[in-house]
Amino acid sequence: MAEGCGQLLQFFLLYMGLHTTTSDARFQPILELPQKVRCRGQVKPQIGELIYRLEVKEIGLSPQPYAIADIDIILNGRIVVDFKDLGVRIVEKKKDDQYALSSDAINEIIKNNPGSKGTDLKSVPLGTGSLSLGTDFKSVPLPFLD
Repeated sequence: MAEGCGQLLQFFLLYMGLHTTTSDARFQPILELPQKVRCRGQVKPQIGELIYRLEVKEIGLSPQPYAIADIDIILNGRIVVDFKDLGVRIVEKKKDDQYALSSDAINEIIKNNPGSKGTDLKSVPLGTGSLSLGTDFKSVPLPFLD
């Protein structure tokens, strides 16, 4: 569930467009930022509503794009996880980074991905949902994408 908190904050950074200030970067935790996690109940496999509530406490661009947030995980109306001071930053990859991909390599992956239907997946965080997800999603109400 902690991984879901990190992914939610990463999604928020993409939604806010902070990735556009970089050219080839990855998400990293903010160094030397202590985090506090309190679990107030066990979450067993069940039918119920699980909600992640994000409260961004700080957001900035220097020295790298970053955000610090508190996240509550709520199960059936009750807070079961309280995550304080989760910090994520977007850090440029180094030139010799083994995970760095060229634009050509990224476009080749997208082109060969049968799920992409030839669409431009890189445009998702720029707010063009139907362009990035295909015409099947033109009529789906995704206000944060279109």
